Amino acid sequence: MRLCVIHIPMSTILIQLRETLAEFLSVTADTQLPPDERRARLTAALNRILDLEKQLPPDTDPNLKHYLARRSYTKAMEFLSEGKRPRC
Repeated sequence: MRLCVIHIPMSTILIQLRETLAEFLSVTADTQLPPDERRARLTAALNRILDLEKQLPPDTDPNLKHYLARRSYTKAMEFLSEGKRPRC
């Protein structure tokens, strides 16, 4: 099996998802935030991620769906940041 890599423009939902994942991961890593602010920002970002996940089109890459379902947000972010999908 041969894999090809092509660049695919991202939809608005995927761009919003990438931005929200970046926010979530940034807040997760920021141990300097006051606990209440950190909790509020994480909750808001998580709720937004879950909302955007529901809006993904049916033809969304199964790998991305898998990462989101398993809450593997770092992998989902890496997938979206690459802007590529393997195809032939």
